[in-house]
Amino acid sequence: MRKLIVHITLVFISYTAFAQDTIPVAPISKKDSVKTRNYSIGIMGGYTYLMGNLSGINYADSKSGYSSFEGYNMAAEGTCWLNKRVGIGAMLSHSSFYAAQTGLADLAIGYQQSMGADSAKASSITKYNFFNLFVGPYFSFPFKNKKFNIDVRAVGGLTYANTPDFNIVVIVAGVPHPFSQNASAAFSYGFQGGAGIRYAFGPHFGIKLNVDYYYTNPDIKIINSNFPANSGRQISDYHQPITMLHFNFGVVYKLNTGPKNLAKY
Repeated sequence: MRKLIVHITLVFISYTAFAQDTIPVAPISKKDSVKTRNYSIGIMGGYTYLMGNLSGINYADSKSGYSSFEGYNMAAEGTCWLNKRVGIGAMLSHSSFYAAQTGLADLAIGYQQSMGADSAKASSITKYNFFNLFVGPYFSFPFKNKKFNIDVRAVGGLTYANTPDFNIVVIVAGVPHPFSQNASAAFSYGFQGGAGIRYAFGPHFGIKLNVDYYYTNPDIKIINSNFPANSGRQISDYHQPITMLHFNFGVVYKLNTGPKNLAKY
């Protein structure tokens, strides 16, 4: 019995020593390295060209929105890159347009003639605004020198659109009659897609130029104040496709997380 105990003890000691000698070590070969996770964040802004009926200034056409066709946009975005070519990103953006001054002049003439007034004046100090929260896939295609990249994105999501106030005063027999088309807003679905070229100054910083096509179609209900009954151009809703082109300049910062090699830790 004593010999058996001695043999068991020796076996246990030998196994423990062997196990301690075979503790796995961190991989040091390149193929065993832990992959890093790449991210990028960027800010951009620039010129926006408005298309479609929103920039129309035809008094007889209720689709005319009397917006300027020139505006601006700005955005912030972040992307998680699944690999060197494909990523998933999110964008928070804003586009804005003033009412067209030539359109306001035509609008005043239209009210004057349709109401048989002596004169009329139309004004607006607020703007058309579009706020967007979009998500979608991002793609990157580097040139051979790896300094230049072609970036492509296709994103969609929630849009919040609001119209400006239109204030009109018609004068009949020397008496002013003011009324308004009040600012209104609506949520809708929107999307944009585009491409651009990016230049990398190093492993982290870069600049880029982008062109994007934007679409939304909000159903905006409009409330009028003090509007003369059955007189002139009265708009109670606006439900038209709204499209624009964004021309942007931006700055990008790339970063990565995670250990490059377990042997360092």
